Amino acid sequence: MGNHRKGTALTSDRFPSKLLNWKKVYISRDWVKQIIRDERVQTLFIGIAALTVRCVYWLIAFPVNAGDTQEYLSAAQNVLHGNFSFLIEFPFHALYSLLLVPGFLLPGGMNWYIALLHISLSTLSVLLLYLISRQISPDRRVHILVGLVGTFYPGLLFWLPYILTETAYFFLLLVFVYLLIIALRNPNWKNIVYLTVAAVFLLASRPVSMGILCISVVILAAVLMKRAFPRRWALFTGVLVVSGLALLFALLSLPNVRQRVLQIPTVSQSLWLSTHIITGATEEWNLYANLPPDIAGLTGTEVWEYKSSYALNFIKTQPYEYLWMAAGRFFNYWYPWVHPQWSLRHRVFDAILTISMTILAIIGLRVAENKKLPTLLVVLALTFGLVTAFSQIDPDARYRVPAEILLIPVACIGLNNCVLHLGQLLHRQTANMPSSG
Repeated sequence: MGNHRKGTALTSDRFPSKLLNWKKVYISRDWVKQIIRDERVQTLFIGIAALTVRCVYWLIAFPVNAGDTQEYLSAAQNVLHGNFSFLIEFPFHALYSLLLVPGFLLPGGMNWYIALLHISLSTLSVLLLYLISRQISPDRRVHILVGLVGTFYPGLLFWLPYILTETAYFFLLLVFVYLLIIALRNPNWKNIVYLTVAAVFLLASRPVSMGILCISVVILAAVLMKRAFPRRWALFTGVLVVSGLALLFALLSLPNVRQRVLQIPTVSQSLWLSTHIITGATEEWNLYANLPPDIAGLTGTEVWEYKSSYALNFIKTQPYEYLWMAAGRFFNYWYPWVHPQWSLRHRVFDAILTISMTILAIIGLRVAENKKLPTLLVVLALTFGLVTAFSQIDPDARYRVPAEILLIPVACIGLNNCVLHLGQLLHRQTANMPSSG
């Protein structure tokens, strides 16, 4: 059995060739090389691995009700009865509730539907990561690394069973980023329309998307200006950005518009928390998330008006203190383990994860053959941290996972580089060892 040639189908009485000769599917000793060389086999391998891991994890974890789960479920039920109040009050969280609506209609029940929805979206997220890696690196070993890291990445798996926006948001984010890369490479109207549709879905799933959407518009505008005006594209892009900012400030200067914006619960709560919470520790949340006792009697829009008014006055009167708090939130967004809010084991694990991700992403950005797209992913990831710095930080680091996901392809370029250099070092050390003879 060990004498047959590489790359040929294994044939014997025990393994009939008719059962094994599936067009181009072969059993050979170099099956790892087959996976590396054939992109279709590679994609299938990663898809099956991601799906299997998620099915097994779901059987272990089961659906988890936590945080805003009941609000999303109630909103989905209300939609069935024609009540869209939640979607109107929280438009930037509306999409997940709409995704849950079929769970109340299908005969299998909500648990089965959520299992199917989350496992499918998470598996597709891994495949999208893999496709993004193929856009930013020509090295197929990097593609496999991205697929495997995405398959087992703790952030993707941990939030999988939670009936929250996380899993759906990860998927929509990666759809948007993939379409953004396609549009940047080939900025025709068809790709821009696809990207616009993805942007609408992304914005309707979580308000933190506003940051990367704005950055993406600027980057895409720069690419279009460079194609239309090769010599003066920077000037025209700058004019567009300044004009857009001027229009935004002009709209916000209108009293009615400003008042309506500040009464949006998400905006008001983010402003309020940005003037109170720095570390994201649970104790901070419990202390500052709600109104002070002396004005706890406020209701409805009074609550949001008070929080917005307080926050704007704080920013106006103490700008340096606010910037210092924002810098602290930016650091704690990436490295929350520096504060003793978790168990020691949790802190050590998160420290290893975030430090290694940071180092590998820096190496990956440095050694990448074409640095434009890896740089894009790093900029989008940093944008998440920047938006958090000027809004709110969570106590469980789940807001950091989208940024981590965007860094995975870049970090895997760095990991591949480190592995290759380590292999070369070991080879040289082995070659220099004296022979036993």
